[in-house]
Amino acid sequence: YNYPYVNNFECITGGIVAGDNDSVKNNVNNTVAYRKNINIGNGSLKATMTLNDDTNVCIFFKAVDINNYYYFAIDNVNKDFVLYKSYNGNIEKLQSISFENKLQKVQIKISIYESEISCFVNDNLIINHIDTSKIVSGSKYGIKVERGIAEYNNFEYESKEKSVSSTLFKIEFNVPKLVVIISW
Repeated sequence: YNYPYVNNFECITGGIVAGDNDSVKNNVNNTVAYRKNINIGNGSLKATMTLNDDTNVCIFFKAVDINNYYYFAIDNVNKDFVLYKSYNGNIEKLQSISFENKLQKVQIKISIYESEISCFVNDNLIINHIDTSKIVSGSKYGIKVERGIAEYNNFEYESKEKSVSSTLFKIEFNVPKLVVIISW
């Protein structure tokens, strides 16, 4: 049977295979795979992830290349959500928060606008971070599994530029029997 969904990813390290219902999963540790043909600068991405108890699974985003990107990790062994940045191959932990019980199936959402990154798990804001140094500004994203096996599906993408409201200028001249209104 042909699973075309897995063909949407380019595996850089490790290995990916097709799962059920248009999903993709890794089959070895240290797997990194880019999503082909979809770039997200400012906007959001969502995915559902199914995890094992020993899984350390990530979604990476704003990637320029294999050495420059951000990633949001769910570490089921240490029970931590962590936001990292890789800049020129140097990995920096930006923010983390612990959770109590190991996770099995979660929906994550990453919202990105310029240097502001918001990470949600099951519609709850977990991490909100504004990066102020050495900002990575790519638009690729993908999956990363450092340990264990994880399955990803239900990917959704939304590109969003910050809306800018225009100001309406109004000038009125009151002259007897004549009213002039100029707007632009």
